[in-house]
Amino acid sequence: MAHRRNRIAIDRIDGFLTRLKALPIDVAQEASSEILDLPIFARSHGLTNYDAAYLKLAATSLLPLATNDSELRRATTSAGVALVTT
Repeated sequence: MAHRRNRIAIDRIDGFLTRLKALPIDVAQEASSEILDLPIFARSHGLTNYDAAYLKLAATSLLPLATNDSELRRATTSAGVALVTT
């Protein structure tokens, strides 16, 4: 969308994708039951399903979460998830 609106050049997109592909990214595999339980988890923390997915993944992976979202930052405390600080 940013390219279509002339906010970013295609070469910058290509460069970003090249750097992204070089990162050691692992894909999280979730069972159907875990995905179906996500709305309950989201409501219990006052989050959207999208944000709750990040929080749940951090919690189950025992990893800290990096976010600037105030609601998600607040929810890390009740979920027992550490925040990445700078």
